[in-house]
Amino acid sequence: MIGEVILVIFLIILVFGWPLYMFFYVIYDDIKKRISDYVKQKKKKTVEEMCKEYKEELRAWADEEISKQNAEYRTECDRWLYTAIDEAKRNSIEYARQAVNKIKNDCEEEKNNYKIKCDSDVSRILHSESQNYPWLAKIIADFEYSENRRTYQILRNKKNPAIKASEEVKRIAKEKRELLYENKQLQYQLNYYESVFPWLEEFKQIPPREAYSYLNQSDEADDSERYEKYREYLSPEEYANLPKVEKFQRALDRYKEKRKNNRGVGIGYERYIGFLLETDGYRVLYNGAIKGLEDMGRDLIARKDKQVLVIQCKRWGKEKIIHEKHIFQLYATMVLLASEEKGKDFKAVFITTTTLSDVARRCAEYLDVKLVENLPYKDYPMIKCNIAKNGEKIYHLPFDQQYDRVSICGKPGAFYASTIKEAEDKGFRRAYRWVPDKS
Repeated sequence: MIGEVILVIFLIILVFGWPLYMFFYVIYDDIKKRISDYVKQKKKKTVEEMCKEYKEELRAWADEEISKQNAEYRTECDRWLYTAIDEAKRNSIEYARQAVNKIKNDCEEEKNNYKIKCDSDVSRILHSESQNYPWLAKIIADFEYSENRRTYQILRNKKNPAIKASEEVKRIAKEKRELLYENKQLQYQLNYYESVFPWLEEFKQIPPREAYSYLNQSDEADDSERYEKYREYLSPEEYANLPKVEKFQRALDRYKEKRKNNRGVGIGYERYIGFLLETDGYRVLYNGAIKGLEDMGRDLIARKDKQVLVIQCKRWGKEKIIHEKHIFQLYATMVLLASEEKGKDFKAVFITTTTLSDVARRCAEYLDVKLVENLPYKDYPMIKCNIAKNGEKIYHLPFDQQYDRVSICGKPGAFYASTIKEAEDKGFRRAYRWVPDKS
């Protein structure tokens, strides 16, 4: 009986004990492995922290050592630099003193020689019988040459001499003196001719082909040749039979009534605005009418005292709107002109028969561009009655070649007339060599 019990117990242990043993063995092995991994990670983390602390200490030490070395090197460099600067100053001051004395002596000698020469040349000018005043031209050319010689001496005598550049300046200065001498002689010759023959002042503005045709046309030209000038405004019968005053007046009336192209419309509006400005005392340059596409956006340039108005005019239909690009162009061209003429009060003015966009108005306000909107074109006295330099009274019609180049502002007795009769009753004659404008 006892043996059976023992056998049963043995069997139970054999059946259930082995799995329990294996179970606890696996658990034990897993715990052991986890503990080992934890220990390894702990060791690794400890080592990394120690390495990090060591690196920081090493970096701090290296930075401190580098700063010390840099400070020592900087002190040494400063000491060397100050020494070099002091030595350079002493050398440069002495060299500059010598160079200045040399230039001063050269200039003084040149000044004395130049004064003696000027005294002699002035005497020759006063007694000159030549129209082109060659001695005066030579004096101006020599003066310009002396200024260029000064540049040559500065380049040659500076601390680091520019020998090649100075020789080039010297060469150019000689060529410039010869060209300036010839230029001044021609200029004085032309001024003399213009003072003797005042009509040359108008004639020189005419294109070469037209000028040639003017010089070669005869006062005895037949009626068919003369009539070509009036074809757009008068019939052959009107030209042949009408009295002079009525003939010109009818041509003017038909010019006003004639349908014009866009350029003609624009020029007409510019002339109207110019008339208003001249009435207000401004001297007006009709830049757009004279230069055409090369006017750089400056239709009118009006001057009074130190004030200069740079004006752009737009005679557009009411349905059109002015955009900001026109404001930008006007402002830019005004700034360019202002940079070329110092000491004057420049103002950009935009005048139009229509309106501007909101953006264009904001741009104009920011750039201080004066705006005049919805200013319509109106009829005005178009006949320019001018007083020439020699006192001769001449009137110009709007289709005349020199109409836009003639300025009557500020001339006593000059005015705008409404009719040909009004102009001729006040002693003005028709401008010679009249050619209608094709606009």
